[in-house]
Amino acid sequence: MADPCDDYTRAVDKYIEAIRQSSQKLDQATGAHQFADAVNVFTSATEELTATLRDLGPQVTTLYQSHGTASLPTCDRAQEKLVAFAPELNAIGTKFAEQAQKYISDPEVQQAFDRLRKLRFNGSDLRKCKNRDASRCAGRSSSRVG
Repeated sequence: MADPCDDYTRAVDKYIEAIRQSSQKLDQATGAHQFADAVNVFTSATEELTATLRDLGPQVTTLYQSHGTASLPTCDRAQEKLVAFAPELNAIGTKFAEQAQKYISDPEVQQAFDRLRKLRFNGSDLRKCKNRDASRCAGRSSSRVG
């Protein structure tokens, strides 16, 4: 059986890489189509991370519960990496918002933003698992991104 903490670490690394790629695409965008592509890369990365957290949540909860008060270094490092990435993520989000003004009237850009707005992600989902709150760890998110 795969280690859920290793899977979580891979998912976080992949997410950070994809968000940075979306930022590079944003920096290179010279038209609405390229801008929409950057938004879609950002959205796809967030969708994938959200799905992974939902899938891994119960497994991570079980791991933490079975370890009692002991730490799970691999899961903890992945969580720390994600938290440390937050300022960069916020800066990239701000860049998207600033650039959107140029392209928002384009239907493809509107569609990309509509897709982003439909995302639901609550970063506390995995913390609930870590804090052993199994009843709330199913990954049902209530916060909106976008």
